[in-house]
Amino acid sequence: MDQLVKDIYDVIANNNYKLTNQRKIVIDAIVKNQDEHLNCDEIYDLVKNIDSNLGLATIYRSLKLFVQLGILTELNIGDGSIRYDLVDLNANSHNHHHLICKKCGKIIEVKDDSLEAIEKEIEKVYDFKIENHKCKFMGVCKNCIENS
Repeated sequence: MDQLVKDIYDVIANNNYKLTNQRKIVIDAIVKNQDEHLNCDEIYDLVKNIDSNLGLATIYRSLKLFVQLGILTELNIGDGSIRYDLVDLNANSHNHHHLICKKCGKIIEVKDDSLEAIEKEIEKVYDFKIENHKCKFMGVCKNCIENS
């Protein structure tokens, strides 16, 4: 079993939730497609034929639980639906950032956290302890620029 999947299972078990077959199916779909930032409907399309009892409501409840447990974060890119992003459960740093193409909707993950210097300055100036931040940059991707 993949270490990421095992870590997710451990978070669920350590918080006294059942690791149902349906939750396993949803987790598997998210992990296999983690760079896609799927929404609930897209996850449903991937898993609907695996378990006939797995409906949109079950997926939605599972996603809400995973967010509550810190396994996923919600990502709103302005397309009218909430997308989901896996959290690095072993990282002691901030979430990564996103570049979002306003033309095609492509999402590019930025792993480097270059905003830490700015964060330290904000903490100093405002006497405020920042625990985390989220940042998304809206623009146009290389492919859309080349095809315009």
